[in-house]
Amino acid sequence: MVILFDLGGVFVPDSTEALNREMAEYAGVTEDVLAGKWRDALSALFTGRMSVRGFYSSLLMGEVDPNTLLMKHIEIYLRLYRLDQDMLKFLNHVKTRYVTACLTNTEPEIAEVNRQKGLYAHFDHAFLSTEMGLRKPDKDMFLTVIGKLAVAPGEVVFVDDKPENVAAADSVGMKTVVFTDRLSLMDELHRLGIVFDH
Repeated sequence: MVILFDLGGVFVPDSTEALNREMAEYAGVTEDVLAGKWRDALSALFTGRMSVRGFYSSLLMGEVDPNTLLMKHIEIYLRLYRLDQDMLKFLNHVKTRYVTACLTNTEPEIAEVNRQKGLYAHFDHAFLSTEMGLRKPDKDMFLTVIGKLAVAPGEVVFVDDKPENVAAADSVGMKTVVFTDRLSLMDELHRLGIVFDH
């Protein structure tokens, strides 16, 4: 059995809104404009076809140095970053009995920051959208992960805070849990027959 976890909103906070708010002010654009452009670029950002630097370059078209904006973006991300220590302890308990993996939508530069921080090293396997060229909730991403893990879909429990991602995993035969908090997650995993040390 493999327990496959999302990261943002599960192990680390989803900092998108706070980051967009600060970056909009720093870049001299409205928050609505930045958030809208970010949403439009998500597919390219998450599949590695666009970098964060490239995003800011296209947004402001030379008005502000994109390298400066990228450094500010990373600075804000790092300030907002917080690894949930209770979830990390829980993960370590789960790892005593099961294979663990993470599956995350991420941007190229943020993926590298998280790699340097050792975030992915907590898991037996790490699947990053930017390296796979796919993003959740694309069913092909889940099918690719199943293939790489060499398991049947029903041997994977996928945990994510976004219902649309959970629905996509469910549609390919994975067992699924919509994450709300650690204690509820423990109850849901127990219901699915997952046994772990306390």
